[in-house]
Amino acid sequence: MSLKLAEHEPGALISVEPAPQRRSHGELIWDWQGPAGDVSLQMLNPTIDAALLRPETDTAHASLSSLAAWLPTRPQGDAGVNLTARLLAALHQKVDARPDDVTAHLLLADTYLSLADQQPEQRLNHMLLAIEQLDEASAAAKTGGDLVTRLADAYYQAALAAHDEGDPAGAIRYLNHAAEIAPSQQIADAQTEFVMRWGLDLARQGAVAEAIALLGEAGQLPAAQNLTRFAPPFEHAQTTVTLYPNERRVSYDLLLYGPALTAADEALEAHLAAAQSVPDVQATLELDAASNRRRLNVVASYASPAELLTTAERLVQAWQVQGGLLSELLAMPWRGAGPTLSRSVAAWGQQLSYAEVVDSSAFHEAWQVDADYANWWMIELHAQAPEGGAAAVAHELALLALRDQVSLWETLPTNTRWVYTLAFDEIAAPPHWLLGSGEVRPLSYQQTWYDWAGIGRMAVGLMMAAAALLILFVLVSGALRRRRKQRANRELMR
Repeated sequence: MSLKLAEHEPGALISVEPAPQRRSHGELIWDWQGPAGDVSLQMLNPTIDAALLRPETDTAHASLSSLAAWLPTRPQGDAGVNLTARLLAALHQKVDARPDDVTAHLLLADTYLSLADQQPEQRLNHMLLAIEQLDEASAAAKTGGDLVTRLADAYYQAALAAHDEGDPAGAIRYLNHAAEIAPSQQIADAQTEFVMRWGLDLARQGAVAEAIALLGEAGQLPAAQNLTRFAPPFEHAQTTVTLYPNERRVSYDLLLYGPALTAADEALEAHLAAAQSVPDVQATLELDAASNRRRLNVVASYASPAELLTTAERLVQAWQVQGGLLSELLAMPWRGAGPTLSRSVAAWGQQLSYAEVVDSSAFHEAWQVDADYANWWMIELHAQAPEGGAAAVAHELALLALRDQVSLWETLPTNTRWVYTLAFDEIAAPPHWLLGSGEVRPLSYQQTWYDWAGIGRMAVGLMMAAAALLILFVLVSGALRRRRKQRANRELMR
């Protein structure tokens, strides 16, 4: 049995049952033995088929719209050619030929939106293709209104699809686009929820700093700031204190806590300005743009230890106005009675003596107060039980952030140290003292340098003086002996 498709292209065939054994030049052939069975044939309307072949014509739009409306209703498993692929190809051909045709762009967008509902596994991909066409339609129409609303809604639906696929970055990006196009409370609420959930996912993986940074970058600055209320300003600090003959140089090398970077930088700038306002003090701040490392250099000039003590007291007072743990860290090398320094020079050489008592107790006490407060707040958070939804997400995120910060507080004393040293030209191997948090330590150093050349010259001089004295003694003694002898002779002559 054979069936010829005389009036229609073979591509117009939608389905045929039973399937033919052979096809040849528009002819369907069944090889049956005995009586022929029933054949069910389904074909496209010639007008629709013509529209698929020539979609750019003026009459094609209605036929393509009819096909697009019918395709979602056809039975699942329908055999035949891939009409969806043909329709998409035809619509793309149409918009390429007529880029300013708003209705063509909208029909292609609607087709992709329909496919997004029919194929959940490719929903996001179809949504993005629909967005592309809606954007083209909006640009071609040059007006807002319904097109803008539809475009914003498509971005919103794409965000939901991205979120379901585990792509929080994409979800937030699409939501931001939707908010730019047509802001709404629904979109704003979704933005907050998605960002918080993404931050929570990061925090659960141990990336608390990244989670807090995400909130700030995604426009949730109040939430980000709230998560750093009890954060330490820095994670690591090493202070190098060097005493020169006429100045004391202190370098503070800090690794700031990333989520609190802005606040810590502002505090450092304030302390820098305060130090620069003190007479005989020079201060500079070095920033590493590629990391969270900072270096504050403070140099105090002095003519005597008493002058250095006065400058140090003024510096501590200037910093105390700022307050907080950072102030205590910076003030520590400038507290106390200051160094005592003596240098003596004599013909035999010279002697240098240094002594100072250093005390980091004030810093340790300030750390203890802040660390205890963070621990207390974590206990309070543990006791809270939010009902669910956004409140539960925010609560868990706050708890994870605070747990990470409490851990930093616990290790901060170990990660904070001071190194004291001397820098005098006479000292070939300068001494170094290491001090930790909460320590009180007396430092002392004494060294004597002998001028052996001078000692040799002095010895020669002493020897020459002794020889001269000896010669004088001999001469005097000889003269006295002669005198006594002459006196004795005179006595005998009498």
